[in-house]
Amino acid sequence: WIEMMDNKTYVDLVNAGEYPSEVQVPIDAPFVDERGEITNIWLGNSGSVTVITSKKGTDRANHWHSGDFHSSHIISGKIKYTESEIDGSNKQEFIFGPGESFFSPPMKAHRMDFLEDTVFVTVNGIAKNHANYENSVVRTDVLKCWMGNI
Repeated sequence: WIEMMDNKTYVDLVNAGEYPSEVQVPIDAPFVDERGEITNIWLGNSGSVTVITSKKGTDRANHWHSGDFHSSHIISGKIKYTESEIDGSNKQEFIFGPGESFFSPPMKAHRMDFLEDTVFVTVNGIAKNHANYENSVVRTDVLKCWMGNI
């Protein structure tokens, strides 16, 4: 299904509040000429764009969003992305590397484990900064949730 959808169609669905069930965000073919190439990773509205670096063996997220979302695009490194329903059901794991993007919709518990030193970009639905970031997430111990201990 995702092979048939382009990036703009995917992003338009997100911006309409119709979150695609496919986690991997389609990346259209880049524009290439003698100067190099341009790759669009999010063709639509966003609240903020953030560059994040993470060290191998660390984790991030361990939360869910009540109303916000983000799309993550890997520049370098490798991420194991795990998501589930808030109660821990329907757990899915994915491995993403350079040039790939994935989507974290509202109301899905998720965690990122960094298998290598990683640089990635997130496109957020709302404008996030250090002052308001924690207001946009609900912290949870997703590992306990997935083991049935919550």
